Amino acid sequence: GYERAILIDAIKLDGELPGTVFRLRPDDLKITPRLSSCHDIDIVTALALGRRLGFEMPDEVVIYAVQAADMLTLSEGCLEDVARVIPLLAREITSLVKGEKMKRVSIDLAGRRSGNA
Repeated sequence: GYERAILIDAIKLDGELPGTVFRLRPDDLKITPRLSSCHDIDIVTALALGRRLGFEMPDEVVIYAVQAADMLTLSEGCLEDVARVIPLLAREITSLVKGEKMKRVSIDLAGRRSGNA
């Protein structure tokens, strides 16, 4: 198994600016029933299922979520607000993997300005 898994995804939180990068742990995610089919489960459920089935799971899971302006429109590229943070996020993740200290572009979900998702 691996010590750490790093996941990167988009997120849509009320009151946040597009391009804001959040750093989450699985415990930060609200467990909501999102099953639309037998092929679709959320991250928390997938991790718990893997452990219960005896698979080697990472000790640490870090989730980077970039605030999107629109989660429904598909396109080949990112909007400018999101595209501008990609190189900064890549450097942060590289530093995390290498164990180097650097100024983070991400904020912990607990550091969020606004209320509920």
